[in-house]
Amino acid sequence: SVIDGASDAVAATVPSGTVGTGPTAIAVNPVTGKVYVANESSGSVTVIDGVTNNTTNVPVGNAPTAVAVNPVTDKIYVANNGGGTVSVIDGASDAVVATVTVGTNPAAIAVSPMLNRIFVANQGSGTVTVIDGGIGNTTPVGVGTSPADVAVNPVTNRIYVANQGSGTVTVVDGATNTVITAIPVGTDPTALALNPVSNKIYVANNSSDNVTVIDGATNVPTTVGVGSSPAAVAINPVTGKIYVANFGSQNVTVIDGVTNAVAATVSV
Repeated sequence: SVIDGASDAVAATVPSGTVGTGPTAIAVNPVTGKVYVANESSGSVTVIDGVTNNTTNVPVGNAPTAVAVNPVTDKIYVANNGGGTVSVIDGASDAVVATVTVGTNPAAIAVSPMLNRIFVANQGSGTVTVIDGGIGNTTPVGVGTSPADVAVNPVTNRIYVANQGSGTVTVVDGATNTVITAIPVGTDPTALALNPVSNKIYVANNSSDNVTVIDGATNVPTTVGVGSSPAAVAINPVTGKIYVANFGSQNVTVIDGVTNAVAATVSV
């Protein structure tokens, strides 16, 4: 479904059958307006033209579960969880131009456009694979147990990795590919989001029903109670508000980014 951001109404629906089976992740290139949907069950990425809603299906690797875009190079990176690879799609031709071997069970992926580096969280091997977007070389970086999500701060070039198994967030220097520190958070951290304006990182701890707020300047964590089984988190960098999707309680917690206080709970 395509939602109009001004009216919050469904503006269009991409017809059933034009997207692959088991769509699990989505990313947008703000420059070209193309939308990329990773279809886990059909081993493909559906490319949606943001103007016409026409679609193109691109075969990738086994069980693609995450996708990220570099809008500067117009390259799309797809983490294939079942194959331990990343497919690189050229945004102009909608064709796979490279396949890069990474760690076991790549579950999340993030891009630093400034560095032209791609960071892949490998849940099965407890590593992050750093891909040089220019020459394709890879560097493995050891992190915590079962890394489930990764985010990049494009201002500080720090990378944050949520380690689901060890209850920590690993901070990596994106320029040197070295670990700076590991920050204790809640239980079962499964998702994180980053506000580059405030330099704060928000970690959804699925089994402890809270969000850890990390100050990116000091690496000091603060805990905020939310709903049951928080599974996803998103940020509005303009308003500074944080939105936490609570799977267990079927609601969304809204956090004030300035005070770290819960501003509202919205039933969904």
